[in-house]
Amino acid sequence: MILEGLATTTDAAGRVNLAPLGTVWPEAADEPSGDRHADRFVIRPFAGSTTCANLLATRRGVWHVTDDAALIARAVIGETNAEVQALPDREDVRLVDCCRWLAFDVTEAVGPDDRGLYRLTAEVRRRGRVRDGVGLNRAAFALVEGAILATRTFLMPRAELDRRLTDLAPLVQKTGTARDAAVWADLVAEIARRPAADEPSAAKGSAATEHPPVARS
Repeated sequence: MILEGLATTTDAAGRVNLAPLGTVWPEAADEPSGDRHADRFVIRPFAGSTTCANLLATRRGVWHVTDDAALIARAVIGETNAEVQALPDREDVRLVDCCRWLAFDVTEAVGPDDRGLYRLTAEVRRRGRVRDGVGLNRAAFALVEGAILATRTFLMPRAELDRRLTDLAPLVQKTGTARDAAVWADLVAEIARRPAADEPSAAKGSAATEHPPVARS
């Protein structure tokens, strides 16, 4: 089961990067949405992304469960001032505002495959809970889906990207807040800026953008 969230990683110099990150969890009979109590999961980042480079270099990171879909979208665009704080045991940092967080170590790395994806096995070292989530509406779903599209523009033709955005837009218009609408507009503009699979400048990993580092609190 794939669960979407946000990851903080650091490079060798200690600079922090925040990015959306899907994680693959084992399914348990009493956890149909993924075994949240498991101690091992899989990450499949694209080669060339900052998250992938950091995880391969330092072999550690922090993954977050969040109900702030707008923050996930902003992280794709690289426009976030989310507050982070250092964990006491290592150089890892976590988001101050999230629902849950998991500090993990990368124990195995395989790849990249022909799509440019690595397969990283991660083991949970420490976990914490910050607050209950308030829930997600249909606009949040659209923002998360749009954020995923933005990281995969080079895998789809422009017409397919436009079709998917057209299908998602009414969800934001009908159920989103003014903040959601503003983030959605910026996300659409970002997807238009990034090369699609049928455009000359498209290449594996070209959607991976270097973002300014996140400031530590």
